[in-house]
Amino acid sequence: MAELHTWEEVEEKASEFAKRFGYEPVWYGHVDDAYDKLVESLETGEPRFAPLQEGVML
Repeated sequence: MAELHTWEEVEEKASEFAKRFGYEPVWYGHVDDAYDKLVESLETGEPRFAPLQEGVML
C-alpha cells in the first residue's frame, strides 16, 4: 500500500492536536490512518485518540 502522507505530516498534525485537546495523541498503525484520524479530530472537534495511560502497553 502506497503511503499518501509522511510521518512528518503526522507529527505536525499531532502538534496541532496537542494544542487543541491538551494532550499528546497516541497512535499505532499505518501513517495514513493516523493522519486521517488527526485531521478528523481537528475538523470535528472530537478527539479520535485517547491520552497516554501510563503502564498500559499496546
